[in-house]
Amino acid sequence: MESLWNSPDSVNMIRLIAQWTVAISGVIALVFTMRAATLKDRADAAKTKADLAERALLQTKIQTAEEEAKLAKSQAAEAKAKLQPRVLSEKQFQILHNELIASSRLGKQSGIPIVIAAKLMDDESISYAKQITDALNNTGWEIGFTPMSTHVFPGIAIFFNPHTKESESCKAVQNAFTKAGVKFSTGYLEIKQTPIQVENAVYIIVGHK
Repeated sequence: MESLWNSPDSVNMIRLIAQWTVAISGVIALVFTMRAATLKDRADAAKTKADLAERALLQTKIQTAEEEAKLAKSQAAEAKAKLQPRVLSEKQFQILHNELIASSRLGKQSGIPIVIAAKLMDDESISYAKQITDALNNTGWEIGFTPMSTHVFPGIAIFFNPHTKESESCKAVQNAFTKAGVKFSTGYLEIKQTPIQVENAVYIIVGHK
């Protein structure tokens, strides 16, 4: 009697089972391989994202540090500039001088003088006012200077006295300072605080820095 295991049907069955076992093992191996690849891709993507975030954070820190350094440098320069006395540059001096010559018909010929007043006992204000006076001298305008102003304000004020009148002469002086890049205000100040009190005059009051 032929053995059951040696029968053609049994052999085919065993062969089929073996084939399915190999196929299933291959599928399982493929699934694990794909799963491992997916996990690796996710890990790589997470690492790349973390690296990009770290680089972005580092770039932000660098940018912030640069901005802070720039601000500190600007503040230091500003503080240093505040300690320096005001000085008319050669270019500003020439512009003021030439502009006043060009508009001299509105000055001496019209009987409109310019009164320059510096803050009392303020060496920086007096020095700057003297530089302005030097620039405006010999331009065809009558110039008066006093270091005895008791006004307390920062910067320069240029206005006409009386302030109720429009003055082409005052506008010409203000225009000269604008062209020279010398900042000023146009608000009226009481001339009683200067020893030179003139009606129909352009006043240039130099306050503290």
